[in-house]
Amino acid sequence: MNLYALPQYWRADSSWISASGQFINGGKVYHGLNFRMPHSAKGPGRYCLSVKEDGITITSPDFEGRKLADFTPEEERRIEEHRKKHEAGQTTPADEKAMEEIYSNRAEIIIPRSPGCGEARPGLTRR
Repeated sequence: MNLYALPQYWRADSSWISASGQFINGGKVYHGLNFRMPHSAKGPGRYCLSVKEDGITITSPDFEGRKLADFTPEEERRIEEHRKKHEAGQTTPADEKAMEEIYSNRAEIIIPRSPGCGEARPGLTRR
């Protein structure tokens, strides 16, 4: 397997880490995750990548990870309908407001620090 881990991208109070690769059998993996960076953090943090057949897990003993929850099937349906209306030039201000509401109400999933750099435990959800 070849695995390419991109360098830490630091912006304001978060750090983006991503990795991608391909197994010898052609299977591809990719994962990226934001980490909360306290203002007191100095320099780069430590990150751990675990690669398995079903994907990459990224954790840190230094920082909490965070990601947005997946859309529900209903939200995905509404987003797709909006995309089609937008392409046809038929969206209204009410449509735009509905999309804004869907995107702004996504839950944030917090991935706790992983002191031993083991696999991430299930995240906590915040709205």
